[in-house]
Amino acid sequence: MNSLDLQVTLFIKGAEVLPQKINHLNNLLFKIKTALLTLWSASMGWAITTKSAAISTIGLCLIAGFLFPDIAISRSQDFYINRLVEIHFYLRKLSNAQLNLSETKGIPGNLIFPLTASIAADHERSIKKINPIRNLKSYFIVPYATLIISNILIFVYLLQI
Repeated sequence: MNSLDLQVTLFIKGAEVLPQKINHLNNLLFKIKTALLTLWSASMGWAITTKSAAISTIGLCLIAGFLFPDIAISRSQDFYINRLVEIHFYLRKLSNAQLNLSETKGIPGNLIFPLTASIAADHERSIKKINPIRNLKSYFIVPYATLIISNILIFVYLLQI
């Protein structure tokens, strides 16, 4: 097996693994948001039942505690999505030139599996090179702001009782 055959094999393996990694991270994000909503709802129910404004502040701590893992996992997922997009563009370029992988001189190093080896070095460059996938407003500000505003309203309500 020559070097190009090994590169092609690793390239294909990486293209198969990327969607699995993206789906796994998506499942983690869903579980984080589900856990946050469950715990936040329980803490607000407890605060309203006991009529304690102090207990309602637990909700703000929960929001802050779940926000950081959510952002970290989302950024990791963006990295893998960007790599999948780069692979797609590379294959489209080969298709437009009517070449197959075995006719190329080599595959770019950043597209060869394992893709995680260069995450730290390439992450920022990868994010800046391709348009951002996530809209900060829709993925973070709206859901978390809604919970924060609701938490503050419940806190104010409990102060008045």
